[in-house]
Amino acid sequence: MSLHLDGRLAPKEEKRFQEHLSACPACAEMWQRWQQVDRFFTAPPVAQPPVDLAARVWVRVERRQRRGALLGSTAWMALGLAVLAALYAVLLAARLLLVGTGVAQIAALWLSVRSAALPLWEMARALCIVLRALLDTPAAAIALLYCLATAATLTAWLRVAIFRPARPSS
Repeated sequence: MSLHLDGRLAPKEEKRFQEHLSACPACAEMWQRWQQVDRFFTAPPVAQPPVDLAARVWVRVERRQRRGALLGSTAWMALGLAVLAALYAVLLAARLLLVGTGVAQIAALWLSVRSAALPLWEMARALCIVLRALLDTPAAAIALLYCLATAATLTAWLRVAIFRPARPSS
């Protein structure tokens, strides 16, 4: 039957095949099923993909690559941290100028800022890893909330640790 469907039977075999089908109802029924299967596989697909499917897929791929390049870039993270550090430095300098602290207090403040820098750096690296892992998943909103909560906690900690009011000496 397969050879007949493929058109590979010799004329004598074709004649014998037709004679057998007319004499054997079971084979005739089987032949009908074979023809149905053949029509199913040789017919065009029932649902055609949209004409612009490839273009739409490429647009989404490029958009995701641009978003990943912007949000996942360590350089952008480092730039953000540098801007944050510069902002804190400006605020710190303004406070020192307004309060009129001495050299010893500035040195002590520098030591506390320097000792805080290493944990901040490690936290920034951890945040970069978390953001890269999560921003391309459906959990991107959770990752963003986590980063915002971490930034708020870090800001509060820095405010308490560095900008706490000086205690009057007795």
